[in-house]
Amino acid sequence: MKFEQIAFKLWRLARSSPRHFMARLIAKPPHELREEQERLFTSIGLSRADGENFIHNSVRETMDLHMGTSEHYLLFAALAASGYSPSKILEIGTFDGVFARFLGSVFPKTQITTLDLPLEEGFDNEYGRKAANSYVLERATNLKASPNVKLIERNSVALTTETKWRFDAIWVDGDHGYPVATIDITNSIRLLNPGGYLMVDDVYLRVEDPDEKLRSLSAYQTLCALVSAGIIGDFHLIRKRLTPEHNLPWREKYIAIAQKPNTSQ
Repeated sequence: MKFEQIAFKLWRLARSSPRHFMARLIAKPPHELREEQERLFTSIGLSRADGENFIHNSVRETMDLHMGTSEHYLLFAALAASGYSPSKILEIGTFDGVFARFLGSVFPKTQITTLDLPLEEGFDNEYGRKAANSYVLERATNLKASPNVKLIERNSVALTTETKWRFDAIWVDGDHGYPVATIDITNSIRLLNPGGYLMVDDVYLRVEDPDEKLRSLSAYQTLCALVSAGIIGDFHLIRKRLTPEHNLPWREKYIAIAQKPNTSQ
């Protein structure tokens, strides 16, 4: 590691430690985070409790739901519990295939397409995946368990030229930085059927140490721009996780939910 990098890390640690200590003293307790999240679900016409029950009673795999579980599992389960039955779902960013497998269980009659970066385009350098072969094997095992899930190895930016695909719901969980996150979100709006749902993972409202792939304001700013342009009516945010340490000011992030207007764009 270069001297400049070491010096920067030490400076950042010295600058942030007192503030982090104070923030931990005022962090919201788990029960407050849960109550707030339940209200956020209600505001978008869903029940978080129904989502939990749906997972326990209807999902093929046993899930260990805890406060650190990403809330997108509950979000999609709550949609299913509400009676929502999409014909086609797109997931951008397969990773290890666990969530695609979950979607296959929650929506067994839905055609699910999951899109991930091809090996030759740097799969092993994305999201800390240094052992590409083991990830490919794990992904294949998970996807094989869901016959209604189809993997397509394709750079999501290439969806810019896609004219035939249409989906009822799209889950965006690929590159979180600019410009790819912006491209993924705008392409998703175009590929959604009228009334379709757009869900976006890892939305930051503030970022102290931006990272071109994992931490940026790209998703939030893009959604705001779409609202300002009248492309979508509005979007809603729920917390990504409900543990206090994940909701400190410098760590908190959200999941965005938007719906494409019922009139064609």
